[in-house]
Amino acid sequence: MTIDLDEGHAEWLMKMFNEYSIENIKKPTLQQLKTNFEENFENFELFWFSKSMQQLKENGVILSL
Repeated sequence: MTIDLDEGHAEWLMKMFNEYSIENIKKPTLQQLKTNFEENFENFELFWFSKSMQQLKENGVILSL
């Protein structure tokens, strides 16, 4: 599977994967992800519902909250 993300968005997403891995009991809420994302970028909804994110959800890489 190949997805196309802006480099900054990809780095943010990888950071979230590392911070909230399966082994980590603490899971973020959608609001926490949005707040974190918008500290560096604009329009979380546009990112979250993008084609690239949809591909990740459809392939089980991330779960839709």
